[in-house]
Amino acid sequence: MVATAVLDAYIPLCDFAVTCPTAALSSIDLDNNGRPLTYNLAITGPDKLQWIQAHSEEWLRLIETSACIQFIPFSDKPPDKRATYYNPQVKIKIRPSGPECRVRGTAGGDRVAYDGDVSADTASLPTIKLLWNATCSEHALWMTIDIKDFYLGTPMDQPEFMRVALKHIPYPIQLRYHLADIAREGSVLVRINKGIYGLPQAGILARKRLVALLGTHGYYPCPSTPSLFRHTERDIAFTLVVDDFGVKYQSADDPQHLIAALRELYTVTIDWEGRKYVGITTQLDIASHTMTLSMPGYVANALKRFGLTDHKPTHSGRLYTPPRYGSRAAQLAPLPDTSAPLSPEEAKKIQQIVGVLLFYARAVDATMLYPVSKLSSMQANPTQAVRADVDRLLNYAATYPDALTVIRPSSMVLRADSDASYLSESQSRSRGAGYWYLGSADATEPANAAVDIVCTILPIVASSAAESEYVALFINGQKGAPFRNTLYDLGYPQGATPLKTDNECATGIATDSIQQRRSKAIMMRFHWIRERVRLGHFHVYWRPGGENLADYFTKTHPVHHIRSMRHTLVADQHDPAALARRWGFHLPVHPLMLHALPLLA
Repeated sequence: MVATAVLDAYIPLCDFAVTCPTAALSSIDLDNNGRPLTYNLAITGPDKLQWIQAHSEEWLRLIETSACIQFIPFSDKPPDKRATYYNPQVKIKIRPSGPECRVRGTAGGDRVAYDGDVSADTASLPTIKLLWNATCSEHALWMTIDIKDFYLGTPMDQPEFMRVALKHIPYPIQLRYHLADIAREGSVLVRINKGIYGLPQAGILARKRLVALLGTHGYYPCPSTPSLFRHTERDIAFTLVVDDFGVKYQSADDPQHLIAALRELYTVTIDWEGRKYVGITTQLDIASHTMTLSMPGYVANALKRFGLTDHKPTHSGRLYTPPRYGSRAAQLAPLPDTSAPLSPEEAKKIQQIVGVLLFYARAVDATMLYPVSKLSSMQANPTQAVRADVDRLLNYAATYPDALTVIRPSSMVLRADSDASYLSESQSRSRGAGYWYLGSADATEPANAAVDIVCTILPIVASSAAESEYVALFINGQKGAPFRNTLYDLGYPQGATPLKTDNECATGIATDSIQQRRSKAIMMRFHWIRERVRLGHFHVYWRPGGENLADYFTKTHPVHHIRSMRHTLVADQHDPAALARRWGFHLPVHPLMLHALPLLA
């Protein structure tokens, strides 16, 4: 009775939402000093009482609410079973009601011996962007659904075991379950009867359970696109990323049917405006049928994390070296990087910066993709020169911290621009790029927001510019083939996908319009694109390089070109050009019209 009374006085058993009163809560995974938030930092910081309370509620959720775990004596563990460790994860969850301290009791998955399948599908970012394009083009509605405690409570074939140090168990929990009686050397043993976070099999078991439930109500996974679902009769489609649903629908009855189905097993959180999905803030404008994508605060949090407190205005992610023309001004190859190597700690920091900015570039700010890709090829053995390149990219991100990507309605015809830069990378390598978007078959619609962008070093040493362009066509063709399948799953069967290039020789090889001689040395596997052209899957055609959007992602450009292209590829908060793109006006727009757009908005 005493232990129960102490616990009930310490935490409200019926309320699992713990408000965190820390002032600086714009970040969800950093502490007040900009460091990655860990459990040890949380329980020793100024809000330690709130974190301990949240941790106590997590233990109650695991033990009583979901009946996932059970404290047992050490003698009850089978000798052939290995006990893993406990690793609590902390996060500040941003809710409509305010920030919330969240603790997730997590098992160490690297010490769990599980022989079954552990891979669970999730929807890719291009799949989600294709669904967003369909939402705008169909004048449909968008919403999101989140399943609470998705991994918890999933039945397992056999139990797992976990050793937990008493210092990771709040004292009221220790009193409630008399853990001192079964403790050994400062630890207790837990039997895991149902799925919890961290188990390698938790994801696939929870997904199979969810898909089985959806199947009983007529929802089926599309055959060619992982984690894209449709209904046998209703006009509804959604992507699934672990426990998050992004739903496109026309009639309000359709999502209600989905919600009722999910509530048979789960507690769900519903956002009828779909304001955030996979970390991206979305705003659907019903009047203009456009969707604006953004990640407010993401760059600011990254700069705080990596210690950039002051910055100077920088309008390009990489330093441009202008070419030299004339017989007396020889254009020399760049000298090898002989600057001092960085320490392992600095190298790890650079890898973290590249990883953080890569998602931001793929999600909303495509102008960062080339410099991030360039740095990723140098992050294995970084030097002081690489550090200077990283600092420039961070300053560029700080100069444009809140990019917008605007998706407009289209005819849902898949199109792409393909390009390559010959011998532009180290070790005589070349770079290929591609810009995939949805437009019209006759190219009368302006280029829409990118569904995906290819920016990669070619896997060969090309012997000519034509070969590098041809390999880029091959890479882009393989990238676009799954997009064609996804659009078919969404109800948009595609004809021959237009694939633009600015190299006439590569176009001739792909379309069988020239006779190969020296180009016969091209590796056979790259002729895949020519075969797909023959099958009618792609239509490769030539246009001048100035009309090729992929050119931006193949090389370093001067600042004036980057600033010009930025208005084409993305927009920025409080920028009149962003409003012009959102309202569907073709850029450039007359200056008087730009000043009038804020009044229209």
